[in-house]
Amino acid sequence: MRQADGRNAATLARARAQRASGRNLARQLPVSNTPSPPDLDAKPDGGALLPLLALCAVVAFALNFGWEMAQMPLYATRMSTLRCLGAAGGDAGLTAAAFLVAVAATRLWSIRASWIVVAASALAAVLIERRGLSSGRWAYASAMPTVAGVGVAPLMQLPLLAVVSRWLGRRILTAPARTVRAASR
Repeated sequence: MRQADGRNAATLARARAQRASGRNLARQLPVSNTPSPPDLDAKPDGGALLPLLALCAVVAFALNFGWEMAQMPLYATRMSTLRCLGAAGGDAGLTAAAFLVAVAATRLWSIRASWIVVAASALAAVLIERRGLSSGRWAYASAMPTVAGVGVAPLMQLPLLAVVSRWLGRRILTAPARTVRAASR
């Protein structure tokens, strides 16, 4: 009999018996029959991936808005709150796009999705910053540290917040399962 999370009943029974005998295993299987949340590396079907993508995009929007507001002093051009909201929305869209690229790439190559998300996000950040600077949409203040003409704060923003939004999204999706497991112990 196969369980919803892909582990068979014999494996779960063996894990329960090892826990009951008091052996401390390096890697223990969860006792709960609650299925795991979708993961970018697990190559789930599209239906299981959409809730994670949507949640990560919402989390990414909130994180990016906070980052946009916090880095305002590093820019010579002042931006309104409304413009920061628009930038955060664009960043959330780019984060979701990086996740979709990662899902497609992990189906083709044996590589972790997190690395693809970081690389795609960093590339997008460089391209956006270069275009914004060259078109005069914004300029850096003297306080902005730069690497090869690109600000460090915006260069770190997309890759870092994409990884954090994925982590937070998975934590939010697994919160009910963790609560059930903790209550059953």
